[in-house]
Amino acid sequence: MTEILAKFIVSIAAFVGAAFLCTYFSRKFARKEKYHITFEYRLFILKKDYVSGITFESFGELKDLGAEGWEIASVIEDSMRSTFIILKRETLHQS
Repeated sequence: MTEILAKFIVSIAAFVGAAFLCTYFSRKFARKEKYHITFEYRLFILKKDYVSGITFESFGELKDLGAEGWEIASVIEDSMRSTFIILKRETLHQS
């Protein structure tokens, strides 16, 4: 009787130990970095020329902003002199 009880206690201890190790390693290897996304918005005025349309200076500036990660979110107003554009940029922050 004591032999059966001893085997039962050993098997319970082995089960608890295995469960603890599984939980420990699954949390250790499944730990992910916490992060949050920040959105930045900016107003950009694309200037136009009466003769040729969009000026090269403002188009070049818009191209440079695109290389920095800014993208067009919306166009507010399009007139003869200029186009008002809202630009958006996403930034990922890890903690």
